[in-house]
Amino acid sequence: MDSAEHLMPQRRHRSATGIIAFAGVCLVLVCWAAAIGRYGGPDEPAHVLRAHAVAHGDLLGAPASGLPPGYRTVTVPPGLGTGDPACYRHDPARSSGCAVPEDQERDVSVATSAGTNPPLYYALVGLPPRMLGRADDPLAYRLSAVALVAGVLGMVVARLRPRGHGALVVPALVPPSCWFLWSVVNPNALEIALVALAATGIASSGSGELVARRSSAWWVSLPLAMAVAIRPIAFLWALTVLVLVELHQRPRTTGGPAAARRRRSVLWGPVAAATLAVVAWSAWVGLVVDDARTASSGSWSAAIGVSIGGLPRTGLELVASMGWLEYWAPWFAVAAWAAAAAVTAATRPHAASGTWMTVGSALILVPVSFEVVLHERVGHIWQGRYSLPVAAIAIVLALTSDRSAPHRVSRFVAGTIAGISACAVIVTFWAMARRYAVGVDGSWWFHGADRTTRWLAPGSWVIVHTAVVVLLVGLLARGSTGEPRTGQTT
Repeated sequence: MDSAEHLMPQRRHRSATGIIAFAGVCLVLVCWAAAIGRYGGPDEPAHVLRAHAVAHGDLLGAPASGLPPGYRTVTVPPGLGTGDPACYRHDPARSSGCAVPEDQERDVSVATSAGTNPPLYYALVGLPPRMLGRADDPLAYRLSAVALVAGVLGMVVARLRPRGHGALVVPALVPPSCWFLWSVVNPNALEIALVALAATGIASSGSGELVARRSSAWWVSLPLAMAVAIRPIAFLWALTVLVLVELHQRPRTTGGPAAARRRRSVLWGPVAAATLAVVAWSAWVGLVVDDARTASSGSWSAAIGVSIGGLPRTGLELVASMGWLEYWAPWFAVAAWAAAAAVTAATRPHAASGTWMTVGSALILVPVSFEVVLHERVGHIWQGRYSLPVAAIAIVLALTSDRSAPHRVSRFVAGTIAGISACAVIVTFWAMARRYAVGVDGSWWFHGADRTTRWLAPGSWVIVHTAVVVLLVGLLARGSTGEPRTGQTT
């Protein structure tokens, strides 16, 4: 009885932290979504068009003649199907003001490169705009996608909150590129958040035995299964997390061999089911992995050399890439993020070597293997953002994986890391808003800026974003209570 009464305030505090995290992250991402130009996210037009089609019952569209496999033709309102971002895409000196939709009443038929992607993500993003009567507005789809990501991230912070200051530092260590990706319509964004949520299952073990209860295993398996269902390549990251889970197991698990088998079935079963579902979907749509525009030729040994030689750029893209790979986060922001990461690494206890070998292997071997095996089909197309789910795993584990010390980071260090990273996020947002409003050579004070939304001017979004970031960091820092109490009764 006394123990239960003691736990109730902790649970209420945990819920309050989750609510604050959800509201704060949602506000930050709304600012980003509003300041990014029309269809400024990577492949965003394709994903928005597919979201509209799926939400209106068109799961596969019609064949698109003359285009690579995977393209499908769908019918959408002119507000979505016109105003092509090609006028400024890959030219960061041009603002996004040229991407203006045509004023016409009739729907248009357009092709989307996401036409054969699994429909789950697109249904989740596309149904809210349809139900709210905003199915012709690209921003409505962005805000729907932002709400999904923010909800998952709120759960991440809430689950890490009892571990001490990790709840504050984890969002602070997110690379600048990730904030950008979280603010546009792209299944890669939700995939990152879901994999991070699954990683909290490992981080929350504390005792060294992750699946002492099946409820703990569900927190790992269900996010991974959903990630695979929305983005099949997430199977590689699911496998990474499950290998890490196995590394954290003790020789003897609570409840004996039978209980261990049940817990393992909970861990692996949903991921296996999701994998079979996307395999069945791929077979049904006749998925073909070929693109003559990017395919390369040559031996595997030559492909290995090219892929390994591209790893430094891939790493830079992971941290700093924006838009359609046409511009980068400011070097100050990249340096500030690197400093925050270095401070975290320097203050961490030693973690299990097997854990970091697994994470490092995923960061290096997966992109190299992908490009080598498929270089004659699709070429060397791996982008840094594809590896952001592994970065999310690394961030969570860097703060919480050590079993001997539940309190990971002191209040002062957590505040320092959060302050440095907040500066990086604010500067990156300012540079990003400038890119879409006036171009990278335009005024830092937005003279002659094009509006990216109907609500506020770009300069006003910079002010709002700065205030929200500072307030969120302050609230989370104030809510940090030092070392959590574990196993305490009164």
